[in-house]
Amino acid sequence: MVMDYVEGTTLRDRLRDRPLAASEIVPIMKQVAAGIQHAHEHNIVHCDLKPENVLLDSKGRAVVTDFGFAHIIAGTTSASSIGGTAGFIAPEVMSGRSLPTPAADIYGMGMLMRTLLTNQPINEEAFDAIIQRCIAEDPSARYGSASEFAKDLESLCQAATV
Repeated sequence: MVMDYVEGTTLRDRLRDRPLAASEIVPIMKQVAAGIQHAHEHNIVHCDLKPENVLLDSKGRAVVTDFGFAHIIAGTTSASSIGGTAGFIAPEVMSGRSLPTPAADIYGMGMLMRTLLTNQPINEEAFDAIIQRCIAEDPSARYGSASEFAKDLESLCQAATV
């Protein structure tokens, strides 16, 4: 897999510099969702969404990177060869109950958003329903797509000032 060079920093490094405001988190997560949706449309599950695997370029745009643990849907990968990062990998994948599906990345997006929100002193209640749906134990209770996740984020922004 070949990717463009992105001059910038990881979200993890950015969080060390200063906390992100909620108004910064929403566009970042929408861009992550767009990247993940694109991968899903090409039958790829990222499997390792975390702050270290999202780059912010010099204009503040988010780019999902490090597809090293990516899973090709309908491939021949066995559950024993799946990787990811504890705390960000979906429980059904971590336990070996299931090969990665797009629902695993929805879980990862929820954990990523939770990490971005809890690394700062803001009221995250407005985001709680979205996060809880992303990280539901049952994959069928999660968002059906990254686009659906992004639409809920947009609705949240239109309904209230974040």
